[in-house]
Amino acid sequence: MDENGKITGLGTYKLSDHVCQIISLNSEHENQGVGSSLLYVMENIAKEKNCHTIKAITTNDNLQALKFFQKRGYVISEIVKNAVEESRKIKPEIPFYSFDGIPIRDEIILEKCL
Repeated sequence: MDENGKITGLGTYKLSDHVCQIISLNSEHENQGVGSSLLYVMENIAKEKNCHTIKAITTNDNLQALKFFQKRGYVISEIVKNAVEESRKIKPEIPFYSFDGIPIRDEIILEKCL
């Protein structure tokens, strides 16, 4: 929250079997440290809950997320080819192409040891 009590960012996560999975990480304003602060808090919560690993999943077109996580010590641990096809069965509104024209196909799993 900012100094006026307005929500400027939100992060959600799931803890399971000593692994913390980041579900969402959203910031009202980019490049102002909100996402980094949220990630720092999630990592500390994961450590307190005895998690050994923290993971984030994004799609192959999300170059901004890939940069964000890798700059903070996350490494690509797995690529699930054509995973978005399965996701579209549940959520058909997922586009086939990003606004940059990149085909949205694969899920990329990034992780960091805590």
